[in-house]
Amino acid sequence: MVRYWVLKTRDDGDIDPQTGEPRDHWTDFLREHVVAIGWPLSGRLRQQSPNLVDVTSQELVSDLLAAFYTTGPVTERTNRAKRAARTILNFIREMNRGDRILLCRGYTTKQERHVHVYGCAEVESPAWLDDNSSWWLLKRRANIRSTECNVPKPRLAQILAKGSLCRALHEIEESSFHEIRRWLDSIRGLS
Repeated sequence: MVRYWVLKTRDDGDIDPQTGEPRDHWTDFLREHVVAIGWPLSGRLRQQSPNLVDVTSQELVSDLLAAFYTTGPVTERTNRAKRAARTILNFIREMNRGDRILLCRGYTTKQERHVHVYGCAEVESPAWLDDNSSWWLLKRRANIRSTECNVPKPRLAQILAKGSLCRALHEIEESSFHEIRRWLDSIRGLS
């Protein structure tokens, strides 16, 4: 069964010093023909489970707390680590070959500016941990189709039925995916 996703290409935790904006990995996606997500994971966790398929949610939460969510109130850090662990496990375990992904910058609930939609992808491989990567580590091969279009945030939020796209990965309805694809194609004159 094909599932449908939205994947954010920006890294809110990595600010580009030249632009002051979160670093965007769209060009990395295209260059490597992959979709990817990234959190710093410890060497211990990578050695224990190199492809992370058998890592437990609790092991991942513990690792994220130690490696990434190190400041702030404990409850807030723990909740953020749990959300990140769910995202990572969805990318590794729930996403499958043939799944379709909308690739965009993401948006906040209060955002007024348009959302840049880069394109769509079809997953072609299982997830793997790319220890040689200079950017995000968790990757899947993908066939990517570029659309490069700015979409009014209210329209995208309505179609996707998502108030925000702040997390890296969201599952969406098949009908939402196809509606946004048709809408993007009509904007670009491709239909």
